[in-house]
Amino acid sequence: MATEDIKVVSIQQESLQKVDENNKYVLRFRVSNEDGSQKSSWSPYLDIDAKKIPAVLPITTSQMTASIDGSVISIQWTPTASSYRPLYDIFIKWSADGGSTYTAYEFLDTVSVSSATVFKLAGKNRIKFKVQVAGLVTEENNNLLLGESNAFTI
Repeated sequence: MATEDIKVVSIQQESLQKVDENNKYVLRFRVSNEDGSQKSSWSPYLDIDAKKIPAVLPITTSQMTASIDGSVISIQWTPTASSYRPLYDIFIKWSADGGSTYTAYEFLDTVSVSSATVFKLAGKNRIKFKVQVAGLVTEENNNLLLGESNAFTI
């Protein structure tokens, strides 16, 4: 085989999507000819380190806000160079007693922008939210945490 017939495909890390629970991309690949009529077997799974999350959370509480318009709550945060990812998982928790007791965090959405919206729950008057790297499994995971907000009265 002549080396000029070899095709090299590069995938930039920024175009990869979700990580596993240890902040690693999990990849498999296969090779096919141009018309797709012949394909190789799938490769073994490859673990590739994702962008490291700093020990000090890159999204601070001062960069996280919440506001309400009618029954729609908008939450926003300011991504930093050390927090930027193509996708974020958002988790929220509610309080009905002014912030003494909160529900457990629950998954809200996976977003590609630095904001999300949620409808206010009846009887709830405070909200907190977490932003983490989008994971293959949508579970709260401190290994992927980018920032956690203070409480907001809604």
